[in-house]
Amino acid sequence: MDTGAERYAAYLDGDREAVGDLVKEYYDGLSRYLFGFVHDRALAGELAEDAFVVLVTKKPRYVDNGASFRSWLYGIGRKVALDRVRRDSKRSREVVQLDYELPGTDDIESAILEKEENGELYRGLLMLKSEYREALWLTYFEDLPLKEVAIAMHRSESSVEHLVRRGKYALRKELTDRLDGGK
Repeated sequence: MDTGAERYAAYLDGDREAVGDLVKEYYDGLSRYLFGFVHDRALAGELAEDAFVVLVTKKPRYVDNGASFRSWLYGIGRKVALDRVRRDSKRSREVVQLDYELPGTDDIESAILEKEENGELYRGLLMLKSEYREALWLTYFEDLPLKEVAIAMHRSESSVEHLVRRGKYALRKELTDRLDGGK
């Protein structure tokens, strides 16, 4: 059960410990999600922290429009990550290459990839276009309903449905190519 909305409301009403509860509940998943944008664990963690800073400093209003607090928070994290990548890309062209650089096997968190099969799946995801990777990650790893994925990605449900379908096709092709030695 997603109790984030209740905790956030408690924080807005003056319960300062509620933010700590939110961080404990959502930090790991949010940082794993943001890793898909930046391919750097430390930076993904920093961006997740920045998303929580937005909650504390700007205190945006959460409106329960059928979406979970988690998908709303992931949308904030997504915006923080995209803003950071855009800002950094203006400073250095090296950041633009982040979308193409893949971490080595040693850099992938062992907690996420306990089995080699999961490792291949994860590496296959990293090879996909970022929009496919994001849609698949939120749908299958974060287990968000299509409506909430659409909210987090700032897209329509039909667009997300299309991304998931195309992403699954691309992932299947990527994994098949790997197994057949085509890569």
